[in-house]
Amino acid sequence: MNKTMTLVAYFDHLERKGLHQATIQAHRSSIYRFVTWMGKKEHHLLEDDGISVLQKVFQKHIQLFKKTAGKEMNCKAGTINLTIRHLKQCLAWLLEHKLIPNNPAEEIGYIPEDRLKPKWITEQQERKLFAELRLLLRNQTQYRKVIREYTMIALMYFTGVRVEELCHIKLTDIQINERSGWIYIYGKENKQRKVDLSKSIRKIITVFKRIYGKFKRSLSI
Repeated sequence: MNKTMTLVAYFDHLERKGLHQATIQAHRSSIYRFVTWMGKKEHHLLEDDGISVLQKVFQKHIQLFKKTAGKEMNCKAGTINLTIRHLKQCLAWLLEHKLIPNNPAEEIGYIPEDRLKPKWITEQQERKLFAELRLLLRNQTQYRKVIREYTMIALMYFTGVRVEELCHIKLTDIQINERSGWIYIYGKENKQRKVDLSKSIRKIITVFKRIYGKFKRSLSI
């Protein structure tokens, strides 16, 4: 492995692993966030490229970043933790290619985060939501638009699919038979999971496919 390589090689490695472009961009932001911080702390590194900076990182630097980035860079705990997590992976890759003698981030812990508990809608709110959608479906001029939104909302509600996952669902990922149906969902790092579809959601998707199937390849376009 060429020791003059740049961080582009690492980001290319993430792409070959099948990571989504948004995920790779998050890795890129994290690494350059830390490299920028290092340049401010160690002024002699300002002229170095990203790889060279990371080759000069010690555990004390990462501990100091963890301690001070909140105040100095206005980073929240989640951002600091994400930066450390991505840094661990990048340094592990450098170690694998023998560009550093050890991974100084390996034993670094994370900052405790105050996570908000998810709020579930009540049964009354659920009934009101879908009643409003069904009411809108009576308007023939808006029918095509509403059935699309109805399908996406129903999928998120009844299958637990995330918004980003929903945006990447293709009609070919959905299988509906007379008495059963399922959907293949591709999540983080392109991991696939199969989710069964209830009778009610199958009926909604069937209507959607009848209207849009000839013109659309995905649900969200």
